[in-house]
Amino acid sequence: MTPRQERDSGAWLRRHPTILTIVLGTLGVLFVIVGVLGVNSGAADRATLHDLRAGEGITVTGTMVGSKTYIEEGFRSRPDRARYCPRYAYTGADGAERTLINQDGCESSESSLTVKTVDILVDTTDSSIAFIDEDDSSVGRTSSWILSWAFLLLGSGLVVATPIVGVRLLRGRRKRKRTAPRH
Repeated sequence: MTPRQERDSGAWLRRHPTILTIVLGTLGVLFVIVGVLGVNSGAADRATLHDLRAGEGITVTGTMVGSKTYIEEGFRSRPDRARYCPRYAYTGADGAERTLINQDGCESSESSLTVKTVDILVDTTDSSIAFIDEDDSSVGRTSSWILSWAFLLLGSGLVVATPIVGVRLLRGRRKRKRTAPRH
């Protein structure tokens, strides 16, 4: 962006402070909603994992049956990148065969996946609820807890800052109108 374009966009925003305030407020509310949903999901997964470890679950052996490929899109200077996450088959308490993808065990090449069996903690009442049973899997299936908190905090900051920004822009607009030369 050239300095002139920056001045023009800044001038447009100064002429339309209400639009900027609405956009900032809307973004803030959306970020808060996404953050709350993510934090609640992570808390529910933590509670479920805790209950399963406290005796409501059984441990079964999961055998690696392949991998699931996730493609991370690159930018102009970085090409697309693939992640290979191991997929484990297990038999639940109801006798049904199921699979579980370990997104915490992803590798950049499929040949790097070395763990062939893992312990899987399965709910005795619903075999579709399962977690890789390792000491470091305290988060459960939701490994984006940090991102959820970041969205929640950023959204809260935007919600708080929106009226402050709006008031300052409106004051600046009124001040410029009073000091502007009249033709």
